[in-house]
Amino acid sequence: MDSHKLKKKYLMGLKTGLYLVSNIHSNPMQSIFEEVVSPINDRNDQWDRILQAGAFQRLCRSFKNKSEYEKLLAEVNYNLSKNKKRIIH
Repeated sequence: MDSHKLKKKYLMGLKTGLYLVSNIHSNPMQSIFEEVVSPINDRNDQWDRILQAGAFQRLCRSFKNKSEYEKLLAEVNYNLSKNKKRIIH
């Protein structure tokens, strides 16, 4: 789960069905952009949504699915409730 800059070339190279999440959050538990990676013929529309969200050129991560991402968020939430610092991305 390495972080990558969210560029169009990176998006176009991702496997369809992965869960793509921007490292920029509007609040501690909500990314400014998170979606399932679209089929290749729909990626230009997805890229437009990335641009609208302001997530382009920002760090992002891809997960196998949304459930995998939510597990990470649950761990972060637990650490926040225990006043432990945790970097999630």
